[in-house]
Amino acid sequence: DITNELGGHRPFRFSGWPWARKIHLNHRPDGACVFLDDKGLCLIQKKHGYASKPLPCRLFPWILIPSGNRWQVGVRFACPSAAENKGRPMAVHTPDLEGYATELVIRERLQPNSGSDLATSPSIQGEATGAWDRFRFALDILIGLINCNPKDISLGIRAGLLWVSHLREAKLNTLGGSEFVEICNMFAELVKTEIATGPAETGAPGWVARMLFRQLAALYTRKDHGPKQGIARQGPLTRLGAILRFSYGIGPIPRLHAWVPQGTFESAEIPGPPLSREEEEDLHRYYHLKIISGQFCGRTNHGMSLVDGFEALALTFPILLWIRRLGPVDRTRETLTKAMSIVDDHFGYNKMLGAPVYRIMTRILGNRKEIDKLIRWYSKSQ
Repeated sequence: DITNELGGHRPFRFSGWPWARKIHLNHRPDGACVFLDDKGLCLIQKKHGYASKPLPCRLFPWILIPSGNRWQVGVRFACPSAAENKGRPMAVHTPDLEGYATELVIRERLQPNSGSDLATSPSIQGEATGAWDRFRFALDILIGLINCNPKDISLGIRAGLLWVSHLREAKLNTLGGSEFVEICNMFAELVKTEIATGPAETGAPGWVARMLFRQLAALYTRKDHGPKQGIARQGPLTRLGAILRFSYGIGPIPRLHAWVPQGTFESAEIPGPPLSREEEEDLHRYYHLKIISGQFCGRTNHGMSLVDGFEALALTFPILLWIRRLGPVDRTRETLTKAMSIVDDHFGYNKMLGAPVYRIMTRILGNRKEIDKLIRWYSKSQ
């Protein structure tokens, strides 16, 4: 009996009306898939082979993102091997990804005809309808800003952040295609000058920014199921205590994820060693892939516009460095790699991050120019 093999859990659950019933893999009470063993390995693959796994399981850690009438490929760094850049080159996976794309078109009832868009374009500022040519051009600008500082990823992210802040204030809907290109290029050149001539030092983030940052850090570092789960499932009093600690930012940091190193809020404010060349490359790879695939906005990030989505993406940078400060000084790359898996497990997938309250928190930080301050503060090194 398969139920007995799965520890008494049914293999599937159902949702929807009887005439449109959907079947889902079941989960244990702690949220873990019932088909994962104690080591996190898939029992379906072990017993019946890789091809028998459901499409989302075969696709992981890849993510296929509609881009007009074609697909862009993103990567989920929630997979530790992806975060560590292990495995075969992406080109080797191309035939499998093409097959998955065909299955996905059928599964999601997308438009498979050549020349037709698979999905609507993400908006730039939140307009009702987007345009793929404008969206792709904006991505090219962001990639250029990120890559123009290969030895300092923080400068690239700050440049992208400043560029989208200029876009937010512009009336893009009134511009034609050539005017849109012109103003985007003008803002990009302006940003490069502003970053190059800006003050070397900046003040610390304000207390409001620090409090909101800690709330976001708590959400990004929470793990409620599986072998890496933290303390959040130990009961309401434990959760309340964690909320209060993250609110006040004093004393030991609650371990909401088993991979987050033990430390205090005070120790997380002490600068660590500078990023190594390998760590800079790891971070460039992470943010480059997120941007070039469009994985930070639109359908893959709670329907956010490009401007809102990039602000949300930029906020992950100080959170990664905050976690890095908690680890041993002689193993910072290991800590940073785990931090990317921890944070990317939530980015675009945790529904709470798409809820109004968290979007308002991000907007407050953006309006007050505190995201830039947080990036600079946690980029400081000894």
